[in-house]
Amino acid sequence: MRRISTYFVIAISFLLFTSCFDIMEEVNFNKNNSGTFKFYFQFKNASILQQKANNEMANTINEIKNVNNISGIRNFEYIVNNEDYQFGLQFNFDNINVLNQALQIIFKTDSTTYFAEQDGQIIRYEHNNIMQNIDENLGESKAYLDINQLFNDATYTTKYTFESKIDSTKNKNTNIDANTASNTLFLINKEKNIKSKTLADTIYISK
Repeated sequence: MRRISTYFVIAISFLLFTSCFDIMEEVNFNKNNSGTFKFYFQFKNASILQQKANNEMANTINEIKNVNNISGIRNFEYIVNNEDYQFGLQFNFDNINVLNQALQIIFKTDSTTYFAEQDGQIIRYEHNNIMQNIDENLGESKAYLDINQLFNDATYTTKYTFESKIDSTKNKNTNIDANTASNTLFLINKEKNIKSKTLADTIYISK
């Protein structure tokens, strides 16, 4: 899990200045299942992150450059938004198969299926035990960090937008707003997950 851990090690270094952040996974799907994928950390009230984000993201450019070599992946770029304290990545994809290929490189999870399309439905599978990744890659640093405190209010949010209206979702805790489906989980403070227990979902789109 080296590449996903790279992002979280950067995030943890930022947490020395702020312990409040969200992880955002946003996908815009077109009717032909092409679209745009966006994955980023959203920090709050942390102006000191500006230069640090620029430096750290510059150091990770070569980590996932092979995404650009996938046929069907276009406009890959890093996100460093100094005004809103966001950093991450985004790209366009031609179909769900190449989207999965790109995510396998980014998260270094060979053969993992993240998304699928079946009979006009979009399926998002459960994947990436984020806190396990953090735990595995912190090593001896865990002895000096209060993980529960650092990630107490950290969340992971998915937001999927379609050209057509959403009829329903299999995950009853998903919020539907016309053509957008969203869901949020607290990463470590499970008691706050009153509704959602998983981000996995099947989204039924109007034909």
